[in-house]
Amino acid sequence: MVIQMNDIKNNEISQDNIPKDWEIKTLGELCTSISDGTHHTPQYVQNGVPFYSVENVAANDFRNSKLISYDAHFKLLQRCKPEKGDILLTRIGTLGKTKIIDWDIEASIYVSLALLKIKKEYDNKYIYSYTKSDEFVKGVVKNSLTNAVPQKINMKDINNVQVVMPTNKKEQQKITSALSDMDNLIESLEKIIEKKKKIKRGIMQQLLTCKKRLPGFNDEWKTVKFGETLDGIYDYTANGSFQSLKDNVTYYSKSNYAVIVRTADLNKRKFSPERFTDKKGYDFLSKTSLNGGEIVMASVGSLGNVYKIPYYNQPMTLGPNCYLLEFNKLVVKEYIYYFMKTTVFNELLSEQVGSSTLKSLNKDNLRNIEVYLPLNTKEQQAIASILANMDDEIKLLEEKLAKYKKIEEGMMQELLTGRIRLI
Repeated sequence: MVIQMNDIKNNEISQDNIPKDWEIKTLGELCTSISDGTHHTPQYVQNGVPFYSVENVAANDFRNSKLISYDAHFKLLQRCKPEKGDILLTRIGTLGKTKIIDWDIEASIYVSLALLKIKKEYDNKYIYSYTKSDEFVKGVVKNSLTNAVPQKINMKDINNVQVVMPTNKKEQQKITSALSDMDNLIESLEKIIEKKKKIKRGIMQQLLTCKKRLPGFNDEWKTVKFGETLDGIYDYTANGSFQSLKDNVTYYSKSNYAVIVRTADLNKRKFSPERFTDKKGYDFLSKTSLNGGEIVMASVGSLGNVYKIPYYNQPMTLGPNCYLLEFNKLVVKEYIYYFMKTTVFNELLSEQVGSSTLKSLNKDNLRNIEVYLPLNTKEQQAIASILANMDDEIKLLEEKLAKYKKIEEGMMQELLTGRIRLI
């Protein structure tokens, strides 16, 4: 691919900072029509025609949609008829998400979606690519109702949203092709990752419940109480509350500065840095410090969320609503860690917790859960090592996926503004 650069200042889109043979068009100029779906909620049926709403576009999920009767569908087609090549745009609740209809469609849509029918002289795939850019989404938000709850852009204002594009349709198609190649690469990698995760889940269920044995191991397995594998269960015991960095940022030593591990952090795997007052911080960190590699689980809310603490270059400490698990020498902690991630363990966990609205697990209930365990610790280690290797492989693929997505984001920013030209 040969490219040449154009100087565009401050990322501002105007006729002055795009190539001379490019233009700024509005959706109103690019479309033969822009319509929305029915304003009335139809009656849903078990068998019928797909009925799409903002949720389907936002999640990019068109297999799991609500269904309406054929009679209702045919009536709605008089108002708005989705066809292959059209673009769906979210306009209520979530703004600016799009999906090109690249399949033979028989469906109706709700008022939360707008249907864009692109004129034949423009490349609909280029326009769809442009709708994925930050500039397009900003344009949708800019033209939306400022104080509406939920967020909303009126139909007449969708006409004013701008698209930057080459005047030459062949160049539009070349840009689309380059971005499509990257999309296909990302989609292919996502499928590989999902397949490997599915394989890993299946292997976990087999190896961690003795349904499948590793070669060379014939020792007995036994069922033990979870408490028999533990030396201790520790939780947040400090008096007083955390003080956020933004409220309390100066004059504290490193011993008073730590990354806090909370339940929400376990879900997102992103941890929050905090500081404490001198005495309170010192006492707290000395009791609940984490060095990396420890096993932590949520004790309230999202029960069953179990994580191995990553290694950081700054002090870490346990936050509220988490249990720090310390295992004894009779077990390999990595084996228990993976067992805690099986559906078997989570079903046993649910039995202990019951049906209360606010899920909460006390230490005694946790100790009473049953664990399937090989008596030979070498077999425990072998199973843990196989699963850890699979985790490492998936992690590398996820890092590669993140890199590709970042590259695609950069390509979009450059190609869809004419900053980089394809020759």
